[in-house]
Amino acid sequence: MPMSSVRHTLRLLTASAILAVTLPAAGQNDERVLARSLSTPFDVIAKENRSYLPLFEAILASTPPPAPVGPLFNPTTVWPGMTGWSRVSEWAKANSALGEALLKAQKGTALAMPYGSLIDSRFVEAGLCVRLGDGRTMGAVEYPYLDRMLMVATYATAEMYRLGEEEKWDQAFDIAIANLRVLRQGADQRTIREKSFFMELLSDCLSVNRDFMWTNLEKIPWQSFQRAGLEGYAALRQADLERLRRLEMPEGDRAIQVAVLRETFGPDGQADPDRFAAIWGPLQARDQPLALFGAAKFWRTVASVHGSIDASEKRLEYIYDDWWRRWRMRPFDPIQELETVLSQTNPTKYAALMLTVTDMKSTFELRQRLMVEINGTALAAGLSGFYRANRTWPATLGMIFPIYAVKRLNYDPFVKRLDARGMPDNGPFLYRTLPRPTKVTTEWGEVNVSDFLLYSIGANLLDNLGVEHTSDGRGGDLVVFPALRALARQQGILD
Repeated sequence: MPMSSVRHTLRLLTASAILAVTLPAAGQNDERVLARSLSTPFDVIAKENRSYLPLFEAILASTPPPAPVGPLFNPTTVWPGMTGWSRVSEWAKANSALGEALLKAQKGTALAMPYGSLIDSRFVEAGLCVRLGDGRTMGAVEYPYLDRMLMVATYATAEMYRLGEEEKWDQAFDIAIANLRVLRQGADQRTIREKSFFMELLSDCLSVNRDFMWTNLEKIPWQSFQRAGLEGYAALRQADLERLRRLEMPEGDRAIQVAVLRETFGPDGQADPDRFAAIWGPLQARDQPLALFGAAKFWRTVASVHGSIDASEKRLEYIYDDWWRRWRMRPFDPIQELETVLSQTNPTKYAALMLTVTDMKSTFELRQRLMVEINGTALAAGLSGFYRANRTWPATLGMIFPIYAVKRLNYDPFVKRLDARGMPDNGPFLYRTLPRPTKVTTEWGEVNVSDFLLYSIGANLLDNLGVEHTSDGRGGDLVVFPALRALARQQGILD
């Protein structure tokens, strides 16, 4: 028997042995209760203001992309110089209904996609949904619709470039910005998995918009750059301003975690060893099926010392209250330096919480990166507009305000300074003119940059003068403009 078949058989036998204990299955009523809990915040949004509806209808009617969407075919890899561009361009042109749906959906209040079986069954059958529970535990959650949202973003990138080839610059920006606004709406869905996905994809698509600007710098009129910068990128969501103030912390996971907790405690409110082994074991070993026996044994032992259901739910409340307070504060507020409630939680007494609660530090950093991407893209449009109108780059960043860009967007959440009251605040982007061509280290190799660098110091809080760039800003600076990926393509470093 081939080794792959052996592993598959062992995985099935192992899972069957551990799950042989008789437990009441999570029923449809449980799924509906959880789905209703997750979806309730969207009840105040009228049907016509829910952007998922026109978008999902257009997805159902769309034709498949010319290649599977994934690492090799996504917004960051699509551009007119790619292999197979003609087929990609034809696909974009043939699916104009997707573009029309984006233009309509961007006007919605929120994506506001209901969860589980509360969404139209047609969408469930097409995988345009979030599936809650697998019949045994509500902890098994799947997000198949996210792959389709990646496809839409890939379409929007292809259509932006296609319209650019026809020199329909304003229409190209309109499609690109509509996609950004819909992704911003998606970032208000309820779970960390969704929020992280949409924030990362939105960040990537913003960087792609800067690629488009740089690639077509000598062709796009300054008025189009000005319009995109002042009316488009500066208003992905009006109430956000420069700090994403309206981007809510994901709290839907808490409802899922409570649902799973209640599945694993007995009528007396104490941890049930059989339920702990049958539910928490597979959840812990989901990526390592052959570790299921050890995981089940571990959870049986943990059940004997685990806190009660009341204590666990109270601890979960404290953890989320702590995150909520931090989420509302500025990046350098003193509260951010304090130990989190999660880090102070007893890993044995609350082992179930420690398994399922995601440390949101990375989510906080991702939100800061998104601020950089949004604000930086608006400034990049302003710089490009200034250049096209004056045939030279500005000596200082301040020269682009207010004609080509909005000054309040010159805000870098990774730069710390003190305000007039002596309180921590955030500073501006760094803008450095270059007296000579400079090599910038990137993930694609060394890129030659002339004229200037607009950059954020990134999450490591170290100023590397913009000569060390990482896309996530963790290992170096985050160079916003010139668009380094576009430069790498122009210099033959990247296909």
